[in-house]
Amino acid sequence: FKRTTIRLYLDFLDARSGWQTLISALKILIDNQDDRLLLLYHKGLQMITEAFNTLHAMYHEATACHVTADIVDLLGILLPVLKVARYYHERKGSASNDMNTVLQNWKERMDFTKKLLTLLNSYTPPDIRTSAIDVLREMVLTYQSECVHTIVPVLTQVHLAFQESNIPVSSPGPYFPRRGQKPIGPKSNIRPPRPQFNMMLHSSQIEATKGVDEMYDAALAEFFTPYHMLVDLICRVAVNHQSLSEPIINLSAMVAIEGVPLHSPYFAKLWFEIYHSEVDRACIRTLCNCSYFIEYVDSVLLDERLSLNNSNIYQFFCNFFPKVHQQVLSDQGRSLLDSLVASVTAEKAAIENVRYEKELISICQRVTGDLRAMLLIFSVQPPKKLNSLLEDSLHYILQVCRDHQKQQEVVSQSQPPSLKRSNSDQGQRRKEDDKEQETPSKKRRVSADEQKEKKTEDDKAEEQGKESSSEQPAKESSEGKVQSSAGEGSQSVKSPEQNEEPEVTQTTEVKDEDEPCSSDQGQKSEAANSEETPRRKNASMVDMVAKHIENLFTLIEKKQ
Repeated sequence: FKRTTIRLYLDFLDARSGWQTLISALKILIDNQDDRLLLLYHKGLQMITEAFNTLHAMYHEATACHVTADIVDLLGILLPVLKVARYYHERKGSASNDMNTVLQNWKERMDFTKKLLTLLNSYTPPDIRTSAIDVLREMVLTYQSECVHTIVPVLTQVHLAFQESNIPVSSPGPYFPRRGQKPIGPKSNIRPPRPQFNMMLHSSQIEATKGVDEMYDAALAEFFTPYHMLVDLICRVAVNHQSLSEPIINLSAMVAIEGVPLHSPYFAKLWFEIYHSEVDRACIRTLCNCSYFIEYVDSVLLDERLSLNNSNIYQFFCNFFPKVHQQVLSDQGRSLLDSLVASVTAEKAAIENVRYEKELISICQRVTGDLRAMLLIFSVQPPKKLNSLLEDSLHYILQVCRDHQKQQEVVSQSQPPSLKRSNSDQGQRRKEDDKEQETPSKKRRVSADEQKEKKTEDDKAEEQGKESSSEQPAKESSEGKVQSSAGEGSQSVKSPEQNEEPEVTQTTEVKDEDEPCSSDQGQKSEAANSEETPRRKNASMVDMVAKHIENLFTLIEKKQ
């Protein structure tokens, strides 16, 4: 009965005018894989597109606030249908051929994709924006090259105009993150003058630097992170298809500039993985010659050195800063050094007035970013003579750190033996947990032969089990890695009922591992080991600052 009812709706209902009936019926009738297959094979994609076109037009009319929930419902119906379609499309045999025919017969697919992009702006309620990005991700994974070639020109044109004007949006919509903002209902009457894409961020729009207001930081991340992850996915698909063109590289760098105030790690993580893969080196040369990439490096070193505390970003700078340091330091070298001297001197004054350990840790977090910036700069362009004010400040901070370390040793020695054993056990568990949570870049530091040996069938099954454990976008991005082999067939096949996306994986060996970023051969491994996690003790941050200052003095002495 249910299958007959579904077919009746699909065969005789006019979705353009009966969109409400269609949505209500599909919400009730479509609840498993067989139902979604029936929908696919009876031109359900075309009907959903017709209904969406009507809703899209109505949504942008001033009096059509009531269709917000209908758009969310329709996209919620479409998303699992696309997952089923991709699952069968990636299988071998007649089922794959049949599904390929269904997907290719959906003629309106790229027009539909462009309309989804116009829902990404600060006038759109969060539930519509989130649903639109989820469907866009699935479209990219299903139609890979075609979708990349459609989306990239649209996004590039908008971001390029934004970067060239260097002017923030004059009147962002009601859903743009603001400090102390009260929740807004989904039926806001404010509408953009026309359907438009607008997910750009200008540094002047940031009301508080990261770390000052946690709620504001969370609101910014909730608004911008899904879009930045979408761009990251587009770039990874392009890498897999060996089509990482200059426009895609420019788009990647422009979005990275806008993500600097957010400390967004996706650009750095992507290019760190590309650097350590067998992807054509030409794309790295293109990136290093990109003016937007130079601007990104400038922005991090001048304005957001605190983001260097993120191990992904610092590892990326260790590899790429030596390649572009001449362009950066020739333009901003003097102002950058002056900024570092002023910052470290100010932190030294702050440490002199510290009363509580919490204040010391906060200062150490800020100083770590400055010290890592100096390690990067002095490794490629050491000073003939260190600024006396900077040197005195560094010596003072180092002495404070050493005093703190001695105090911690005294406290540790004065503990009862039972408490020492308990702390030792906790420390061992933390080490084991940290090892389990080892960053992908550390795991990749093995030879190609070792990787081949490890790539057994059991490993593949385990990876698929891990992949199916969550569909959260943040986890999908953090687990994604670059793969040099092209083609949709390289994606692993999984059940659509698991509601997860295939990883873009890397299977190549690491290269250029010995490129220096400081006086220590092991500086890069230190960056990986120093990733901040909730388990790190306060003493670790103080130890890190002391280690960085010692490395800095050693580096300067060695270079001189």
